[in-house]
Amino acid sequence: MTGTATPTGTRHLDQGTPPDRYARGWHCLGLARDFGDGKPHAIDAFGGKLVVWQDSKGELNVLDGYCRHMGGDLTQGTVKGDQIACPFHDWRWGGDGKCKQIPYARRVPLRARTQRYETAIRNESLFIWYDPEGSAGDHDLLPPELPGLASGKYTDWFWETEHIEGSNCRELIDNVVDMAHFYYVHFAFPTSFRNVFEGQQATQFMESKGRPDVSGGYGSEELFLKSEATYYGPSYMINWLWTDYKGFKTEVVLVNTHIATGPNSFTLQYGILVAPVRGGRAGLPVASVVRAVLRRRRRHHLRHGRPLRVRGGHHEGQRVLAGRGRPEPREEGGRGRRGRDRGQRRPGPDVGHLRWRRSSPGAPRRSRTSASTPRPG
Repeated sequence: MTGTATPTGTRHLDQGTPPDRYARGWHCLGLARDFGDGKPHAIDAFGGKLVVWQDSKGELNVLDGYCRHMGGDLTQGTVKGDQIACPFHDWRWGGDGKCKQIPYARRVPLRARTQRYETAIRNESLFIWYDPEGSAGDHDLLPPELPGLASGKYTDWFWETEHIEGSNCRELIDNVVDMAHFYYVHFAFPTSFRNVFEGQQATQFMESKGRPDVSGGYGSEELFLKSEATYYGPSYMINWLWTDYKGFKTEVVLVNTHIATGPNSFTLQYGILVAPVRGGRAGLPVASVVRAVLRRRRRHHLRHGRPLRVRGGHHEGQRVLAGRGRPEPREEGGRGRRGRDRGQRRPGPDVGHLRWRRSSPGAPRRSRTSASTPRPG
């Protein structure tokens, strides 16, 4: 519990200060197919706007959303050949960030360049590399390809997008170590729970059964769930789900991804794949599974149309894992102990708040696993 006490002893939440930078790493903008219609697409991200379009070769390009000439909104422009044309003065910008043509000028200024974002396609989704310090994208840090996706093992993607106001996207990752919320938010009673942290990856292993006193979500004493969820970098999670309800078994892949739009807002996207159920009535069960998973995701973030948590339920200047050990202050700039300013090797995506700390000087570092006994509270 954090906060300040009043003279009467009442404590107030310390909402802290929103971070002044956005996480380094690969960020998912959505399904690649949604950007292939030959039109410019606007993406709110990192406190500004991006423009996404597909060129004549079928490649997706991402630039800063505002023209470097006089600030025209490129997302309201037109795709002309391989370039995006500004609606203000028709300056043409290529996917490499360089101005290619100015219709009314004899030449293009050599310094007419804009911010370009490196792209990659993974799991049929478009990713961009973001680094406030301008490093090149590290493709070794991309999430893995989903086994069976290319061979048709699963149904087509069911994809949804929601905009969240009043919460910092870093708070999503708290759920990796938060066992207790499953009982109250998802109506699930965890029977096994542990975490594994390796480099930039944070994994949660959980098994649960439904609460018998409620319905909806995972609530049902006859529902058994096995879950394996891994965050790959700062904003992309793959969650493998296996459920058993009265002998009816399903396999679901849930992708949960977010991109910060500001210090206190973000765009949440989640996609669902379902392994088709053998038998003639596969359509109805698959639809039911999708609806159940969607209810679960919505309960994570919204209740009565509002964020479930206020920003800064914990102090932004500290990091804590599962209530173990004392809060560890962040260093100036929020880079942690392994930042580039220490002359160390360039770190991967910003997941420093997920790393274990020594509970006391000289104690061994708990870098692999943690386990806890479920208790509903």
